Amino acid sequence: MSVHLQRKNGFLAEWLGRGLQNLLRRFESARNLLLIEQVDA
Repeated sequence: MSVHLQRKNGFLAEWLGRGLQNLLRRFESARNLLLIEQVDA
């Protein structure tokens, strides 16, 4: 595998990883909001 392709794959892996982390944070935040609403009700 060429160095250029390895860098490109590394960039893609980092980009996908960051995207998944952001989605996970959003999911956790939404879940926490739902729990707070249930406690307040």
